[in-house]
Amino acid sequence: MLVVVGLVLAALSAALVAALLNAATATTLVWATATEVSRGHLVDPDELVAVEVANSAAGSLLEASVASRAQLVGQVWAADLPADHLLSPALVTEQVAVGEGQALVGLRLNPGEFPIAGLRPGDVVQVIEAAAQQGEAPQVLVEAAVVESVAVLGDQGVAAARLVPLAVPAEAAAVVANAGGAGRASIAVVAP
Repeated sequence: MLVVVGLVLAALSAALVAALLNAATATTLVWATATEVSRGHLVDPDELVAVEVANSAAGSLLEASVASRAQLVGQVWAADLPADHLLSPALVTEQVAVGEGQALVGLRLNPGEFPIAGLRPGDVVQVIEAAAQQGEAPQVLVEAAVVESVAVLGDQGVAAARLVPLAVPAEAAAVVANAGGAGRASIAVVAP
């Protein structure tokens, strides 16, 4: 009888230890960035990778599933993120938020109208209008606009045009849009 009780206690102890070890090592698949991503850019499926994390660390992270992937793709990044960054719902949004008193204006810029090296979301730029007539000086339309995203238009590399949405003061939006539509707008990166 003592042998049977001992075996039952040993089996229960082993089951308890196994359950505790299983709980301590249980993992969940969550989404992380596969590459470096930039604020304002659309979430691309190739930028997502599923990684395993401990259940205890997965609380506020986005669980990896087909449904959550479909919800992420097509939204925009709310921040610049490095590769392998674990994702929470706050890191993506349906659209980039424009601050109060601001407007989002898209400029199509050709090479020479923007700094080719290093233009990225979050950069602070001046918006400059080229002179309409010979002999006139260029005019600064906005002292400090924020680049929301940068999209390359075409496959010519550095020679390709760019679509650059800018957050500008609302009162300057019409003037900036007009200069952009007339092909007279350019931008220059300035210190924030």
